[in-house]
Amino acid sequence: MIRKEHFDIALKKVSMANAILSIKELLRMDFMQIFQNINGVEELLKKDPADVYNKMDYRTKEIYRAEIKKISLKTKVSEIYIANKIIELCSRENIGKKQKHVGYYLISKGKYELINVLLGREKKILTHKQKAKLYVLTIWGSSIIIDILICTIIYNKTNFAIALLLFLISIIPIQEIVGQIIRYILGKIIRPKPIPKIDIRKTRRK
Repeated sequence: MIRKEHFDIALKKVSMANAILSIKELLRMDFMQIFQNINGVEELLKKDPADVYNKMDYRTKEIYRAEIKKISLKTKVSEIYIANKIIELCSRENIGKKQKHVGYYLISKGKYELINVLLGREKKILTHKQKAKLYVLTIWGSSIIIDILICTIIYNKTNFAIALLLFLISIIPIQEIVGQIIRYILGKIIRPKPIPKIDIRKTRRK
């Protein structure tokens, strides 16, 4: 019984030592690198014709893959097919340098082009200039309408001259308040675009 007890203790010590060594080995493993090596989408994105994706940091790559997942849920198309389609769009001739990078179709203006291709439709996309005009017109249009409503109430109680003077004086403060409200709403609705980053450590190693 004493020998058996000693044998059991020795066996437990060896098992404990092996478990600790195994944990240490697991901690030394680069799971991010393993994930990138077995991920099908990652392998396709590495074919980036601009040769930029491979130089990016892990966080940026994660953002790109997350965008593919979102597009997949939105369009009901597999992530592998989307990644393949992105490489096809990047590999076209007679396109600019930006259009040759996979990120252009995931976090930039090319995203709408990609969705149109996946869904087989042609959706009109507003340019930055058109969006800026719409933004300014919305602020000023809303401000003028509110100002006119206020001045109409004042005009019913006083005279036209006072109402006109009030209109001219109050248009700028009203525009400022409306602008703040619209910017607050847009800040809650529209998410900021992530800025792609290059992993400088890779370039230093080279």
